[in-house]
Amino acid sequence: GSDIHFPMTSSLGLEFFFEAGNVYEDTLPSLKGEVLKSVGTGLSFSTPLGPLKIEAAVPINRREDVDSSAQFYITLEKLF
Repeated sequence: GSDIHFPMTSSLGLEFFFEAGNVYEDTLPSLKGEVLKSVGTGLSFSTPLGPLKIEAAVPINRREDVDSSAQFYITLEKLF
């Protein structure tokens, strides 16, 4: 995936992202399945524990009866 981050203040940022991939049951994937794609946006806040992100994503190639029309995420990332 890739993302673009736009700082709004010293502790707040706006993000746009694109993700693509798949999940396989076998240890070695066949790589013949469809690549699933999504796009999204979010806000990131700088905290003493690391960046706190609130994001929303929508699938580009949504599978009926499998994928939700949107996903929402709240994550606390660690700094390296």
